[in-house]
Amino acid sequence: MQNARYRNRFDIAENLIDRHLSLVSRHLSYEPLRSDVSIQGPCVYLLRYEGRHGLYRSGTSSGSVVYVGSAQSASRRLAEHLRSLEWAIDLSPTDFTVGFVPATSVEMSRYLEARLIILLDPPWNRRAWAGFGSKPQGRTRQRGQRRSAWDRLHPGRPWAATRKASAGYGSEVDRGDHEHIGRST
Repeated sequence: MQNARYRNRFDIAENLIDRHLSLVSRHLSYEPLRSDVSIQGPCVYLLRYEGRHGLYRSGTSSGSVVYVGSAQSASRRLAEHLRSLEWAIDLSPTDFTVGFVPATSVEMSRYLEARLIILLDPPWNRRAWAGFGSKPQGRTRQRGQRRSAWDRLHPGRPWAATRKASAGYGSEVDRGDHEHIGRST
């Protein structure tokens, strides 16, 4: 019986955190996506798409959160994302904005990232659409690496072009099952 009481307290605390994060994400200030950001230290960032790509239209004028990530250095991580978006043949970095949630530690940023992914369900964080946050692998790790679902949907990253398509997940991309993958947030 003792464990049930603690589990219930944990559920209550997690519910409060989720409600707070839901409010924070709805009232977050967004700025154009760029790598020279002023935020220092660990944080969670939300990428919002505001362009005209049919897959990500949210039905709102403010766009949809398509990716949630965490970083110890937002400038470095956003520079990597900017390069990926510049290489993608059907996306433009100018169609993206970013909002930040500062965290007190790397561990807290990872926890907040996980909770926001559950709450917002951004398409690029879903297993079936995974790959946006991928980094190029070293030569020894490239053997056997496959092209991600994100790279099949948005081709252009040079290091992904030479890989075979992923097997086992991302088949929705190949079948064209991508009706309204964006959500209004």
